[in-house]
Amino acid sequence: MKTKLLSLFAALLVASPALSETIGTVTASFDGKGERTFYALEDDGESQSFWIQTMPGMLNASSFSIWANPEEGTNATNDVLVLGGTLMRGPGGYIAIADFEYLESYYSVYWKNPDEDTVAMDLTKVEEDGDRLIVEGTFSAPVFYTENASNPQTDMNRPMTITGSFSASLPKQ
Repeated sequence: MKTKLLSLFAALLVASPALSETIGTVTASFDGKGERTFYALEDDGESQSFWIQTMPGMLNASSFSIWANPEEGTNATNDVLVLGGTLMRGPGGYIAIADFEYLESYYSVYWKNPDEDTVAMDLTKVEEDGDRLIVEGTFSAPVFYTENASNPQTDMNRPMTITGSFSASLPKQ
């Protein structure tokens, strides 16, 4: 009897889906209206958030991306923030050539920044920790309403500014 119960328990453990681990957060305000928290997740070493090291042993020219979900524990395609950038060595540390999107309804209705020079990102922490990149900072992104990613139609008369902060421990891709 004990063996059957242990076998059943082991089978349930194997059949249970892995829980997502939160590896970062993004706190954002849409046009200054309240703050919301979004979550970067990792499932068994797999994540939509990551960093790519271009030159071995150096962070310069590395890039990172944070896919921030509206709920903890669940990967989403709607109501998602996608924040990232390419790291460049600056006089006081690292700076980022940043990019930003808000996916209201995946890529059928989304908000994007058509000019990467206008996304402001201030990095307060950038460090390599084994195979992970620890990155923290703040951002401000003017974005515009866009439809249909296969043939983007951006309405420059429908702007929104999204500001916030982020902190993440990103796996190397």
